Amino acid sequence: MVNAHNFKVIKDTSNYVLKEIDSAYYSKHGMKEKNLYTVDSSLITKDNGVLKLKLYNGKIATLHGPESFKSPEDLKFDEYFGYNKKAGYYLFRTTLGEPDIFYLMNDKGEYIEFPLEYPLISPGFKYYYNGLFARNNGINGVEVINFKTKKKINIKTTDEFLHQIKWINDKTFMFYTNHFDQSNGWHPVMTYYLVKIKD
Repeated sequence: MVNAHNFKVIKDTSNYVLKEIDSAYYSKHGMKEKNLYTVDSSLITKDNGVLKLKLYNGKIATLHGPESFKSPEDLKFDEYFGYNKKAGYYLFRTTLGEPDIFYLMNDKGEYIEFPLEYPLISPGFKYYYNGLFARNNGINGVEVINFKTKKKINIKTTDEFLHQIKWINDKTFMFYTNHFDQSNGWHPVMTYYLVKIKD
């Protein structure tokens, strides 16, 4: 298998290095999705059929409550996935019809919203995947954001379809794209990428 150092560099910017890799490297590498959150059941109580979660800042979040969701500041959610003690973030989900929305929230009440997708976080909670660009003048792309600095890193491509990233470590991730090629009988042509973030 080819070493990552030997893959072709597509772009080298002040924020990242983008390389084209092969499908075998993509398949064999990357961290498997694992649960970054733990649930302390001693903090969850039931009051008149409503589950309530005591946050570490003393506030109470309602789970599956009768009151409708208005905003994450109301602390009313449909599902609780747990707390990451090292990063200081809770993960919640709420359903407003379609799509589901996920929220990462810290003890200060600050939150990050993730429409559609379960948040893909780098293993040490340094960066988070913020989704794909909407098509703009034929350009799509992947966006990741630094938790602390809020710095956004955008990797642009011209392919039609982009697919979820796989983290390797806090500064490296992979993703792949595909487009339909008429010369290939309109079958999808897959391209795999590796991104190395520069700090």
